[in-house]
Amino acid sequence: DSTMNLTTVSDKKSILLSNIYPTLHSPYQLPKNAVRSKIKGMNHIAMAFSFNLPSGQIAQVTETMMEKYNITYVELINAINENPCNYVFKKMASFFNIEDAMPMYVLTNESTYYGAGGICINNVIRRIMNTIQDDFYILPSSVHELIIVPVLSLSVSEYILPQIVHRINCSIVDPDDRLSNHAYRLNYKLGTITTIPYTK
Repeated sequence: DSTMNLTTVSDKKSILLSNIYPTLHSPYQLPKNAVRSKIKGMNHIAMAFSFNLPSGQIAQVTETMMEKYNITYVELINAINENPCNYVFKKMASFFNIEDAMPMYVLTNESTYYGAGGICINNVIRRIMNTIQDDFYILPSSVHELIIVPVLSLSVSEYILPQIVHRINCSIVDPDDRLSNHAYRLNYKLGTITTIPYTK
């Protein structure tokens, strides 16, 4: 009987790990016991390890689950990088089916539901870097998508970007879907991200 129980725990662990994907959140909106990770250089954003419930809602891996199924943090990180990827990265104009010459991109997933976490997957960030081949800004449009803007395509000072993000958050983003008022910049040569802070 104990052998059967072990098999069940092991099977459930495999099923859980094979369905995990990263989601981004405002740190205050995550359940207290949710396992979270900071993204180096992206202040005021937490990454969670999420999975879909049968109801269609998403849930996060908790410390209790890690203990119950004997899951390590390394296994969680490996899972989000090895699981099949359904992320969408395309020019904003073609994503929204509009005419627009400015090279802005949208990063989300096929369901456009909690798709901003794609930025945490090695293959996805590599694909973005290979496409742009220069520094770019990461604008947290919502928990569902990020806007990626090549630095060279922007004619305004980068310090205006957090003000723009904040304005959009206040005017069109549901409070539950807001991610951050900050903007972020990825250095292409170093592969590092820095925060461009929002100040009132």
